[in-house]
Amino acid sequence: MASVPNEDLGSFVSFPSTWAPDWMVHSSWTGHAPFAFWLMSELRPRAFVELGVHRGYSYMAFCQAAKNLGLDTRCYGIDTWQGDEHAGEYGSEVFTALEPYHNNKYRSFSTLLEMTFDEASSYFESGSIDLLHIDGRHFYDDVKHDFETWKHNLSNTAVVLLHDTDVRERQFGVWKFWREMQKEYPSFEFHHGHGLGVLGVGAEIPKPIELLCGLEPERAAHVRSIYARLGGVLAELRNSVGDVDRAKGEREQATSALQREVRETQALREQLERLERALRDHRGAMNELKKQVSELREEGEAYRSQMLDARGQLDAIVNSTIWRSAAPLRAAARGLPRPVRRVIRGSMRLAYWGLTPRAIPRRVRAMRGSAPGEPPVATAN
Repeated sequence: MASVPNEDLGSFVSFPSTWAPDWMVHSSWTGHAPFAFWLMSELRPRAFVELGVHRGYSYMAFCQAAKNLGLDTRCYGIDTWQGDEHAGEYGSEVFTALEPYHNNKYRSFSTLLEMTFDEASSYFESGSIDLLHIDGRHFYDDVKHDFETWKHNLSNTAVVLLHDTDVRERQFGVWKFWREMQKEYPSFEFHHGHGLGVLGVGAEIPKPIELLCGLEPERAAHVRSIYARLGGVLAELRNSVGDVDRAKGEREQATSALQREVRETQALREQLERLERALRDHRGAMNELKKQVSELREEGEAYRSQMLDARGQLDAIVNSTIWRSAAPLRAAARGLPRPVRRVIRGSMRLAYWGLTPRAIPRRVRAMRGSAPGEPPVATAN
């Protein structure tokens, strides 16, 4: 395998290695995005497949590189998006968050396949995949099964990436399978970010991968150190983005709470205005009722005065000598026809007026006070 002189170490780091990922979500893959950018720029694969997309950090990094570099690469992300023992159990919210972003930026050359890895393998032709990233369930048997299932789909220049090669807890078995593969294929391993293994599986290994896998230990450590530092910068950037996102979320929550308070205050203000209008209307109605009661009281007093006056006049008539002496005549007149009774009643009034001179001025005043067209008010003494 070819050796690399000191002055050529820059061949493993390029401008794309310094890019920042657009899709910044929590992921143990954060520190490997710089290498993914470099790898895509060097391999320029015809087809890239990722087994185990989860939140999509690594897959979006590969897609971003393909787009920024103007490659003709077709990308396929495969996952059930139901979680497992190692990724954790989750619902549809993970895929729901990822899909719109993916479709908006990368749909023209990338496809998300919501299915098992075994189901998806039948949709790819033999020898069609140049770059395969295996990051599914991490038990030894699962990793081995995924590799062997997809091996026939790999091209003669294929490169395979295995994540979590440096994890030895929770029954992770990637490290064990990685050790076996190192004996069969040219390899290179990064130790940061839980470990990332690079295998030159194809019969015709691309030159950049051949050189990377052939680095002497000291030079390999140098390359690892460079990418660990670049990955550390991204980890700090992700934390900063997380802080900004949290601050933004808190601000949005505060803004939402303030808007609710404003709406509630406005509703209370409108309710208060309605109550004030109702109170003004009630006061107006009360004043009108008071006015009507006062007028009715005055009318009642007037009616009472008239009743007292009429009662006095009636008592005077009833107690007068003429009225008492005319009692037999009134009794006899009740049997007479109505016209005759009217004539007799009028004659009696005239007689009464004539025999009670003091009542005449009052009658005259009453007649003068009668409204035009109305008969004069008759009074009695």
